[in-house]
Amino acid sequence: MGAKFAIVVLLLFFPGIGNALTLEELRRYDQDRNEALNKAERDIYAAHRDDPILAKYDTNTNGRLDPEELRLLRADIDSRYGGGKTPPPKPVTDPKKLFAIGKEIDDAKRGGIPLEDLVQTPKALPDECKKPQAIFVRRDRMDSFLYGITARSKAQGASISYTGDQAEHVRTAKINGMVAVLPEGWRQPCLERPPGYTIDQAYLSAFAIAPWISAQGSINDPVKKSEKSALTGGFDAQWNIFGGLFNLQAFKVSPYYQTDFRGVTRSEGATASWEPWQYAVRLGGSPTLLSPNFDWYWRVQAEADARRVDKIGFTDLQVGRYAWVGGTVQVYGFFFPTSLVVPEFLQNRLNAVFTYQGYWDAYSSQSISRYAAEVAYNITADGDASISIGYERGTNKETMTWLNQYVIRLNYKY
Repeated sequence: MGAKFAIVVLLLFFPGIGNALTLEELRRYDQDRNEALNKAERDIYAAHRDDPILAKYDTNTNGRLDPEELRLLRADIDSRYGGGKTPPPKPVTDPKKLFAIGKEIDDAKRGGIPLEDLVQTPKALPDECKKPQAIFVRRDRMDSFLYGITARSKAQGASISYTGDQAEHVRTAKINGMVAVLPEGWRQPCLERPPGYTIDQAYLSAFAIAPWISAQGSINDPVKKSEKSALTGGFDAQWNIFGGLFNLQAFKVSPYYQTDFRGVTRSEGATASWEPWQYAVRLGGSPTLLSPNFDWYWRVQAEADARRVDKIGFTDLQVGRYAWVGGTVQVYGFFFPTSLVVPEFLQNRLNAVFTYQGYWDAYSSQSISRYAAEVAYNITADGDASISIGYERGTNKETMTWLNQYVIRLNYKY
C-alpha cells in the first residue's frame, strides 16, 4: 500500500518527473548567480533530484520544508487522499546512481559544477557500446585504440604514396598503416560493474582480442640498399580496468612476428604496455571541451618490448636480442571544435599531434629517441580522410633507422 501511495503521489503531484531540467530550471539552485553550483548549492540540488516532493514544496530552495511549505504539502495531501501521509524517502542504493552522485562530488572539488554540465539531455547509447566495429585502419598501433572510443576524426590514419622517377627509372612506394580485425564476439567494450561493487572499487570494464598487421617503410623498383621497411603481424590481448587510482587503465600484451616488405628480415617478440586515463588532468581525454575554439588532451603509454632478430634484411637491426623499456607521450590539439565564429570549412577540421618516444635496451644499454609533430586537416566532416604535414626526427625502434624528414601525407582512417 505504501509503495502504491508513493507512486500515486508522484504521478499526480509531479506529472513531469523524469523530464530533463533546463538551464533556467537549474538556475533555481544557483543562489549566488555565478553559473556554477558550490557545495551547499549542489547538496540542495542533489536532495531535490532524489526527492521530488521536497523539490516541489521547497519553494525557497533551502533544502528543507519550512512550516508554511509543510502546511501546503499537508493541505494538498488531505485534499486528495483524506489526510494520508507520504512515506519517507528511501536511501539511494542503486550502484549506478551512487556512481553518478560520486562523480558529481568529485567534479565539485574543482570549485563548482558549471550549470551546462548539469543540464539533463537524453543521451544516445555511447558509440563504444554499440555493435563493435569489425575493422580498423589507422597509422600505427598507438593510433589504433581497439575499443573504438576515440573518434576517427581524432586519429592520424594510414597513408600510401607512390613515386615514378622517369629520370632515374626508379619507382618507390611508401606505406605507413595498420589494419586490425575484431571478429564478432572477440570484444566486450562495456562490461557491467559487478554486483556489490562501490564507486571506488576498480573492475574489468572491457576486453578485446584483435589480430593485426602493420606496414611501415618504403620499397623500390629496382631494389635499393637504402630502402628500409617493417612488415609486422601479431595480435593484441587488451583489457581495461575502470576506477581506482585512475579513471581508466588499459593493459595490452602483443606477441608479433616481423619481416620487411621483401620478406627477408626475420624477427619475433612480444610487447606489453600500460596506459592510464585521468580526466581531471586531461590525461587520455576529457568529458568537457576546454573552449569552443580549442581543446586538447594528452596520452602516456609505458611499454616493454622483447625481441629476437635472426636476420637483418632491409632494416638497421642487429642479429641478436633486444629488450626495450620506455614509452610514448603524445599531446593532441583540436582547433575550433564547436566555434561558430570561423567558416564552416574550419569547424572541427584542424588538429595537431606531437609525439615523443624514448627507449632503453637492457642488452646493449643503448638509448634511442624519436619525436614527431604533425598538423592535419580533415577533408571530410566525419574525419575519414585528411591531409597532413609533419616533421619527424630520431630512431625508428622497429627498424633502427635514423629519420630526419618532412612528410606530406594523404591519410585514410576507418
